[in-house]
Amino acid sequence: MPYNSPMQKILHSDAVHNALIKRGVTQKDLASEVGVSAQAVTNWLKGKDFPRPPALLKLAATLQLSFEELVSTTDTNQPIVAFRKKGAAITTNAHINSESS
Repeated sequence: MPYNSPMQKILHSDAVHNALIKRGVTQKDLASEVGVSAQAVTNWLKGKDFPRPPALLKLAATLQLSFEELVSTTDTNQPIVAFRKKGAAITTNAHINSESS
């Protein structure tokens, strides 16, 4: 069974650029408002890096964008969960419930 890689997230750079134009500010101004370097914003928009949660929240609030408008994910699959039984043991709901906690 293949291993699924963790969910990848990138910013919708078009949404960010449109929000910057709407507000009449530059990437440098945005970086200052969010509290990061201008290079960090450039890396986010190029997909080289992704903002940490506090910066992402400030970015969304500053640009007045929802998470869905701001972030794109590559999560197309549900996680795969496998259970192994020991010998001829019967898997019960109690086993399944204890594994999901």
